[in-house]
Amino acid sequence: MVALKLVPRKNEADKELFQRFRATGYPTLLFLTPDGEELDRFGDFMPPDDFLAAIDRIEAGDTFFARLARLNENPGNFELLELVHEGLMVREDFPEVFSRISAFQAANPDLDPDPSMPLLQESLMYQHSWLYWGAGSFYRNHWEDEIPEIEEPLAAPSLMALIEEKLPEMPRADQAERLRLARSDDAEKILDMMSDVNLSPDVMFSNARFAFDNGFYDRAADLYAKWFETVEDPPAGDLNQAAWNLFLSRTDLEQATVIARAAYALDAGPSVADTLARLLYVTGSTEEAIEIEHKAAAEAEGEEAEGYAEVVERMQMGEDMVDRPRFDSYPD
Repeated sequence: MVALKLVPRKNEADKELFQRFRATGYPTLLFLTPDGEELDRFGDFMPPDDFLAAIDRIEAGDTFFARLARLNENPGNFELLELVHEGLMVREDFPEVFSRISAFQAANPDLDPDPSMPLLQESLMYQHSWLYWGAGSFYRNHWEDEIPEIEEPLAAPSLMALIEEKLPEMPRADQAERLRLARSDDAEKILDMMSDVNLSPDVMFSNARFAFDNGFYDRAADLYAKWFETVEDPPAGDLNQAAWNLFLSRTDLEQATVIARAAYALDAGPSVADTLARLLYVTGSTEEAIEIEHKAAAEAEGEEAEGYAEVVERMQMGEDMVDRPRFDSYPD
């Protein structure tokens, strides 16, 4: 194997290759034949053991395109659908994702529950986030670039309707309000696809994050609480993310503090300590909050340490914690 690193942002030739292979973000790791034919790709860095396992799999011929060929022959095979879905999501090929899921459902019309529904919801949530991130970017840049044509925008019918209404030509304040409402409407349809009953912990956690990201704070709090009750051995990072989102939205702070303490018991690092300290502060445990935040500032480095030190000062002065969710200011 020959390793080659491309930096499209700094080199025009690298940019051409980036576009040729329809890469969608950084990092994109491609496995190619000597002739430049793609065998497989990944959209994130991997630990050494996972990377070596991926190389062994690809060398053995079990590539994304080999899996895709097998799914073509057997569209109702769920294990194959899961594997192909993962590869299509890395490519952000949403039309193909929806087509493959539809083919699976057509081949298995009587399945109840339908195992493909979580894959469909995951795909819609990802496409929704991608489309509304793009809409916000266009809005902030005063629609200077031409809006690309979106194939199969199933996750954002309200956004597509707004664009048909010539959204960029509306008054600026109306644009912002309409975008927020459209984003919320489309997100609610996706969340309503699946009942909260009998969801796996992973799906529950994803739904909670999606609900939070789109302004459904009470719904997110309920899902985080159910997730915390059912998940086994959750990583500190997930616990901290749940507690932080509840802190930002100021919902169910008592439950958020319990979750934050669970994260802190697993990992007392600066970022986890900061989440717990802020929750303790806003729930009235000021002395303990200052003690933990001071520890976070002492263990962090650089700008992060300075930021935590500023939080300590704010706590000592009795100032409010003003952090709020990003959705509250979308799309500005």
